[in-house]
Amino acid sequence: MGKGLCYKRYPVREAEDFVGREDLIWKIQDSVFGTYSNSMALIGEDGTGKSSLMQYLALWETREKLLDTGIQNLVVPMNHGGARDFREFLLLFHEAIYEAIRTCPIMSDEVKTYSRHIYDELAEDRERRLASQLKDILQRLYEEEVVTVIMLDDIDQLTRRLGKGTGDQQRRELAERSFAFLRSLVGNTTMDVRYLTTSRKAIESVSRECAESGFSGVFMSESLSLFTSEEGKTYMERCGLTLKEKDQEWLMRVSGGIPGLLRSACRSWEEQAPTDEGQEAVEAFHHKVAKDAHGILRTHWESSDEEEKELFRKLAGGELKISRRSPVPEAMEPAFRLALERKLLQEDGTFTSEVFRWFVEKETPLLERQEGHGNRTSEWKEAMELYRKSAQMQQESAEKVEQAYQLLLEQTQMLLNRFASTVAGDELIRKTNARETLTDEEKETYNRHVVNLFRQYVHINAADLAMPPTLKNRVSRDLWEGLNESVRQSLLEAEMLRTIYTETDNDQSPVGVLYGTLAETVMNQIAFQGLRRLPMMQRSGKTLEREGKEKPVAQWESIYLGNLKYILGICTEEVYKSGDRRLMNQLKAIRNNDFDARLDTVRTIRNRCSHEKKTAEDRVSREDLDIMRDALLGNYGEDTGLLADLIHLGELRAS
Repeated sequence: MGKGLCYKRYPVREAEDFVGREDLIWKIQDSVFGTYSNSMALIGEDGTGKSSLMQYLALWETREKLLDTGIQNLVVPMNHGGARDFREFLLLFHEAIYEAIRTCPIMSDEVKTYSRHIYDELAEDRERRLASQLKDILQRLYEEEVVTVIMLDDIDQLTRRLGKGTGDQQRRELAERSFAFLRSLVGNTTMDVRYLTTSRKAIESVSRECAESGFSGVFMSESLSLFTSEEGKTYMERCGLTLKEKDQEWLMRVSGGIPGLLRSACRSWEEQAPTDEGQEAVEAFHHKVAKDAHGILRTHWESSDEEEKELFRKLAGGELKISRRSPVPEAMEPAFRLALERKLLQEDGTFTSEVFRWFVEKETPLLERQEGHGNRTSEWKEAMELYRKSAQMQQESAEKVEQAYQLLLEQTQMLLNRFASTVAGDELIRKTNARETLTDEEKETYNRHVVNLFRQYVHINAADLAMPPTLKNRVSRDLWEGLNESVRQSLLEAEMLRTIYTETDNDQSPVGVLYGTLAETVMNQIAFQGLRRLPMMQRSGKTLEREGKEKPVAQWESIYLGNLKYILGICTEEVYKSGDRRLMNQLKAIRNNDFDARLDTVRTIRNRCSHEKKTAEDRVSREDLDIMRDALLGNYGEDTGLLADLIHLGELRAS
């Protein structure tokens, strides 16, 4: 007893202690440790294995065997807690980098000596000097072609830990300065710094200081999934348990596949397995597991707002049952959706983990009698209040945008009304939308007919119009002013047709075709021309085959959206071979996982708009159009969309 994996104080001390997550590790390899310069946030509740994954990736054996991308990575696990002021924060940062360099087997003696020299002289230095020295080390690593990956575990606790023992205002200032400094290291062309962090909640909601510093904007997020049946089985075997299949399945139900709860379930089973399957034995086992996993379960509960708690109580006590005939009450729908996102409930209203259901039913009444019903930490209250204010501001902002755009349309409102009336009575539009299938030719005829009809009523002169309000927070003013007149006109036309045509129940393909054509135009006029002019692309012997013709990439005048990934792959390879690090960093900053996802979304929906309709499911809906538009123009916030990415590709220049 006590020899298995579930008894180890730190779950991952050796590579073989880690179970599962293969798909996520490949994503981390490509995005953080590979060619593309990205930072990643791993989001998940307590017990989902965030820290175990970070410990596993920090092992040299893991990086040597699994993350061998041909790029030298210095992994820096950083202890970000305990700093009382910004100087101490910088000292902790220095200590983490020095220790990582000292113990890294691939690091040159020169870099180790340089790092030691700086570290030995830190004690007397002031903040500005400490920050400058830190950047000097990161720049030296960059010169040695080393990528610095900084690991920040539980970053959502950073604000709470920083400045402990100081006043609230001092703590906020320290958090703001710390986040701003971390943000300043990303995108700096004299160094290559990336972050891998974990958090219980989305990075942008970690704290006001994090959001205002812009630090949250550098991350792409991945939600940690629960253990699959196979991963759970492997974990139980590593714990030294030999179980029947039905017992394995039961432990997975008890834990819900949440790694931390499965660990407690395995430990409880090994200490004292249930003697039978009766209610009393099951209750006793749930009690034992809940006692072992009390910290995780309590965090799940205390991280829930009052609406979620009320939902959990009703479900655990049997007062509420969810089914197809009895859906979630409307008032509880937001709490239910949040619980689904947190993976604490399933779509049918059952608890993901039986032991959490037991905890809610049996233990939380005792907790609330001790602490007072509805008592929450001030941190959670503040976070929820900020979230609600943010949601309210976003709604008000959207309403103002809509009002402003309606004012813009007033000058052509009569013509637009006539167009809308014509659409309602148009025979070709009516018949086309009534049919379940369409050939390529019929789809093309329908799209062309709607667009031509629109142009008969509305003529847009892009030279006379400023950027419409519908594009604010999506397209920057600099980007808008950098577009030529024909591209602006295409964008305005798509936006205005969308405003009118989405009021109908018709297939939205005509609008999607305009957005797709816009993407292809910007790609060929700006992005592709910039890429093909790069010296390394001019010298490349790589070819592209299109429509039965094959010739060197640089000799093509235009390409299809479907060719762009192939072209970027060639470009990345040629730039890497050229040794132009500055250009490589610029290319990696643009072409990341988000870029690929946007491109795939625009291309997929554009193809549905342009090609045959085989079934009713091929119909392009308003929701499809919104997804395509978000991918092309960006959603509100940091994401500026594929259009901006294409323009930035056209701006690439060799050193």
